[in-house]
Amino acid sequence: MSELVKILLIYSGHAVKYRSLKNSFQVRFRRDGYNIELCAQDLTTLKIRFLAAIEQAVPHKKPSTPLLKDYLTEWLAIKKTTVKETTYNGYIALINAHINPAFGDKHLSEITRADIQNYLSALVKEEKYRTAEKLKIQLKAIFDVAVADYNFKSPMTKVEVTKHDAKKGTSLSLVEEKIVVDYCILHKDEPVCSAILILLYSGMRVGELYSAILHEKYIDCETEKIRKGKAQEIRKIPISPMLKKVMPYIDFEAAKTVKRDYINRRFQKIIQGRHTHELRYTFITRAKECGCNLELVMLWDGHKFDKEVVTTAVDRGYTTYSDDYYFREIEKINYEL
Repeated sequence: MSELVKILLIYSGHAVKYRSLKNSFQVRFRRDGYNIELCAQDLTTLKIRFLAAIEQAVPHKKPSTPLLKDYLTEWLAIKKTTVKETTYNGYIALINAHINPAFGDKHLSEITRADIQNYLSALVKEEKYRTAEKLKIQLKAIFDVAVADYNFKSPMTKVEVTKHDAKKGTSLSLVEEKIVVDYCILHKDEPVCSAILILLYSGMRVGELYSAILHEKYIDCETEKIRKGKAQEIRKIPISPMLKKVMPYIDFEAAKTVKRDYINRRFQKIIQGRHTHELRYTFITRAKECGCNLELVMLWDGHKFDKEVVTTAVDRGYTTYSDDYYFREIEKINYEL
């Protein structure tokens, strides 16, 4: 050992070394998260000061878990292979808008239940109930995997989000429906209006529009509510008399290029306080009002369950309707605005 560096004492199994300076002694101790550096004119004082410093110091131990934002890169890479693109994009949106800005620069094990609870409570206070609920679900899914990987306590234990009544859409009144149709006819050269008319008279979900193919008597589309890995379901939606009436004002291919957010913004401009999904409610409601077979309505709109249909999934599985009946029922959707 150099004569300039000698052992002052042994602390927690580590040799605490000191260095002789011109008029004093210096000790540096950088172990177990401690970072202590001090001087004294004699070794006795140096030892006393060191023991006092080590007693008062709080060790800064490097967390054994990665930053949340780094872990999410790995988590998303796995999710991309197991969920549908729309679900994956929803994860990305929540992560970019909320999770990374709030917690991304913290290590997984440093994020506390209070951190998450306070953030979600602030969203609830702003009446962003649905966002708070979605964040709770996504954060739980993230930490369920993380705690298995790194063996730490999940901060999601006992995190609560205020229950609320979700806003349910309603079908348009006939007056509102006429306003929408008249507006879209007046602006027939805009693809967004073509999209709105198709959704109104087909019952498709917005995300299904982009897979739609127009045939002479029906529209094919991929049913959106199918989990990744399951066989894709192609739905056949007959063209109703109401859709035939507005078909001259529809550019079908142009409609498929319109972004869903733009469709929603335009629809809310036409009928304030409404959401695009209410076009689907309107189609289903009109089909029932016109007396269409309820099981066929379920086939047209891609529903697996409808409380108004008194039958079982097995019964539906054993029922095969003829094309003649399938297309004849849609003719009932014919009314005046």
